[in-house]
Amino acid sequence: GERPTQNLAAYDAFLKGRQLCRNVTCDDPSVARKALGFFEQAVALDPGFAQSWAEVSTISSNLYVTSSPTPEVAERSREAAEKAVELAPNRPEGYIARGYHRNLVLNDPPGAQADYERAFGLGAADAELLMFRASVDRDLGRWEEARAALAQAERLDPRGTAPKTMIAIAALYQRNYVEARRAADAALAISPANMTLILLKAETFLGQGDLAGARAVLAAAPGQVEPAALAAFTAMISDLDWVLDEKLRAVLLRLTPAAFDNDRAVWAICLAQASYHGGDAAAARRYAEEARKGFEEQIRTSPENPTLRSNLGLALAYLGRGDEAIREGERGVALRPIARDAFYGPYMLQLLARIYVLVGEPEKAIDIIEHLLRIPYDVVSPGFLRIDPNYAPLRGNPRFQRLAGLNG
Repeated sequence: GERPTQNLAAYDAFLKGRQLCRNVTCDDPSVARKALGFFEQAVALDPGFAQSWAEVSTISSNLYVTSSPTPEVAERSREAAEKAVELAPNRPEGYIARGYHRNLVLNDPPGAQADYERAFGLGAADAELLMFRASVDRDLGRWEEARAALAQAERLDPRGTAPKTMIAIAALYQRNYVEARRAADAALAISPANMTLILLKAETFLGQGDLAGARAVLAAAPGQVEPAALAAFTAMISDLDWVLDEKLRAVLLRLTPAAFDNDRAVWAICLAQASYHGGDAAAARRYAEEARKGFEEQIRTSPENPTLRSNLGLALAYLGRGDEAIREGERGVALRPIARDAFYGPYMLQLLARIYVLVGEPEKAIDIIEHLLRIPYDVVSPGFLRIDPNYAPLRGNPRFQRLAGLNG
């Protein structure tokens, strides 16, 4: 197609950002920030460059979720999306960016829906648009439609890792580990150092209850993957610190907030979990107290953020403040219910289950686990239940044993 800008330097910066981060799959905040720098450079060089404004917006929305949800990031995301819509009202990118902002920053999936529908009405069915269509279907729990859109995106973009990544995630949610591993392997063949993909492949083993298999995947990460980055990413993105072997766990426990995009609260909750799983109760409480202070501070500017609420609940649970922990965990679930978001919603519910385990309410935790096993979700399966140390206190419970397939 035609070039989206006549300014060659702007186009060059845009392509560099694109190469680092195709907007739908940028989980690593440090990579996202680098990419954002390039897109910001592109719009500085050509303020009329609508597609780059859309990228500034989507990556800012992503950072709002994967790092500190500051009012500045939220505002940049909103402003850049509006700019993209204003500059190119007949192109889909601006509406997609605005929908993404509504979904992730404003916690308004129905509002996002309206923008996405507008974009789909305007756009040629390119791979990118199909991936957004799939993420909308996914949020609404329409998994078959999502998979059809992703299969089409993969056909249109066979060398791209983004469609394969999303196929792997959808298959994991549906507990189809063979398909998930196939998609992850196909994407890793193109991008072997991508940490999101390394972790997705590890999850295909965890889902089957194979901890050794998952650890082998992390151990096989190519040399250009920094151990410190892998340790932080594993703890931060999926709460999977317990999958790290002794060496990587030791690395994790030595990291400073700088490895967590300078988010002190996220750093502290990750180290609280790792300390707890390593049997160091005193350190777990010390980090949980840091996390509590950090999340309470972030909640002052983002009171409706479900992830902050649920994580605050987890910190309070590690501190033994049961009633407050449950209240925050329930707030998180109420702010992002599964009925409104089938993709992020189950995570809030899982955090509430973990809070119930920590505060000594096993039956309530098992009620939630039972529900999570009946719906698509990637990190609760019978295999996970057998090896995830967060559920160790439940292992003597006959109901739990039945759910984990531990009868024998």
